Amino acid sequence: MKYTDEETITQIVRRGNIIRDRRNHGRLCALGGLSVGLAIALIVALLTGVGFRIGNKGAPGDDLAVAATTQAPEAESMTQELAQNPGGESGSEDGQLPGGTPIVGGDPAGLPPDMPQQAEKAWIDKPWELETAAASVLKLETYDARGERICSGSGFVIYDRRFLVTARHVVVNMDHMVATTDWGETFEVREVIAVDADHDIAVCLIPEDVELTPLNAADTIVTRGERVAAIGSQFGAVNLITTGMLSGYWVSGDVDRLLFTAPVASGSSGGPVFNSRGQVIGVVSGTYDGGQNLNFAVPIAKVYTLIESEMEVNKE
Repeated sequence: MKYTDEETITQIVRRGNIIRDRRNHGRLCALGGLSVGLAIALIVALLTGVGFRIGNKGAPGDDLAVAATTQAPEAESMTQELAQNPGGESGSEDGQLPGGTPIVGGDPAGLPPDMPQQAEKAWIDKPWELETAAASVLKLETYDARGERICSGSGFVIYDRRFLVTARHVVVNMDHMVATTDWGETFEVREVIAVDADHDIAVCLIPEDVELTPLNAADTIVTRGERVAAIGSQFGAVNLITTGMLSGYWVSGDVDRLLFTAPVASGSSGGPVFNSRGQVIGVVSGTYDGGQNLNFAVPIAKVYTLIESEMEVNKE
């Protein structure tokens, strides 16, 4: 509908203004009431807080300490019961605190029942185990009949406390050798009882008054990628420990070698190579000059074959 009468339009506009003014007034009253309510609530809160601080007679920050040391009556009674009945003597079932609810899985720590336990460290990751193994490894220095030094190498006790295993090229042309223990004591070794020139290994006899603990030989085949450790007297230092991994195998006719990456150098020949479980897998025999940190070891099975063959000969 369209209005054309000017006076009618004027009345309609005036009536609309009156209605609008009434609505705005109502809104203002509502807002005013809300503001008064909020103000009253704020005053009550402030008065309550002041009363709390006055009642505790503390500094403004002391209410935090009070909250931290105050227990609810139920918690306090539970604490007293635990103190009076340590070790589950209250008759409660495993995984349940007195007055509480059972813990899922019965784990007092509240851990999920399927959470895996922390894996046991491998032998190779335990320094004290490596220290123990080093007590069975010796620094060797060989001399000729005139007492002139020929070379230095390493050796270790295995199979029996009197058997000292080393590399054959360490004992070539020697009259005797001086063995140095991990703690600095020395003794002479004069008797070589067996050699395998093809595999570069030798077995010597330790004097009867020297007591060293034989190392354990590996009873399983080592696999490529397995971590290994070597102990040897590199550069004249007694029993340096290095780690790496087994890279692979090298076979030429009847001769085979383990290839590994634990760093070795002059003086390491004859030292043991361990698998990650602390078992001897080989005897250090040399390095490969054409590669980067690629070293050779004779499989420990060859040592056992040599020792057992010598023992069979002695029986006859």
